[in-house]
Amino acid sequence: MTSHRRARVSGLLREELALILSGELADPRLAPVTVSDVEISEDMRHLRVYYSVMEDDPVTERDARRALVHASGYLRRKLAEHVNLRLAPELSFHLDRTAARAQRIDQLLAEIAALPPATDAPPEEEDGAAPRS
Repeated sequence: MTSHRRARVSGLLREELALILSGELADPRLAPVTVSDVEISEDMRHLRVYYSVMEDDPVTERDARRALVHASGYLRRKLAEHVNLRLAPELSFHLDRTAARAQRIDQLLAEIAALPPATDAPPEEEDGAAPRS
């Protein structure tokens, strides 16, 4: 299968999963879950689902993962119906912490920017000559 086709199918599956999670499942543990990316295998039998959780809480992350695993059969069935695939891929779920890491980096950069500028002058050499670079 060409990489272009795999990319198209992956994008379609990501969109469908996001719609199913946001509208068709009533599990409150899935409310903070967002599908960030999916990767389909070359034989289209396995789908790696990368998801993020809005709250940075280990308990919420654990509950979201449990709910996703619990709903995986339903999600497979709905994907097969919506996307019209011959075989519904097996789903594996992987927590994506990219957004949390980016937020932490932004926070650290903001803290650095708020620091007062350094006023230390470079030390001069004893013989009065300028320091070498």
